[in-house]
Amino acid sequence: MMKRIANIGMVFFLCSLVLLPAGALNAQQSPMPAQQVKTDEPEKLELQKEIYYYQSEMLARRDPFKPLTIKDEKGPGKDLPPLQTFDISQMKLFAVVLTEEAQYAMILLPDGKYYTVKKGDLIGIHEGRVAGMELDNIRIVERLRNYKNQVIEKEAFLRLREEEGE
Repeated sequence: MMKRIANIGMVFFLCSLVLLPAGALNAQQSPMPAQQVKTDEPEKLELQKEIYYYQSEMLARRDPFKPLTIKDEKGPGKDLPPLQTFDISQMKLFAVVLTEEAQYAMILLPDGKYYTVKKGDLIGIHEGRVAGMELDNIRIVERLRNYKNQVIEKEAFLRLREEEGE
């Protein structure tokens, strides 16, 4: 037991001999003299010019962290009708009625409710309008924005299923 305590004491003593000179070297190093701490004004101006050039170059580029497509925010106070809260791909065409006076179509939304639309009605989340109707489908023209934020028009069709069309 005494040998073990003596060995631990010897290890502690050797470690302190090794670490003390290393701490003394760090303590001897003084901070830089005042002459070296002083910065030269021309170097500072060159650095500011580089920063300005870099910033002005980056203003011409697109922010890589912004999404490619920009969502049109409708605003919190603007309530949309149910036909404009679902995408056209989620809707189902249930029936089409073509008469001499008017054309109507019945659409089933994912929430289980039916709605009647006619030519010119707004439908879908992309500002779609019902452009035309036939016996087995309705044509919808949507206004979408591409990655350059340009408005493009896209045609979409809602079709009756074959067993419902006949």
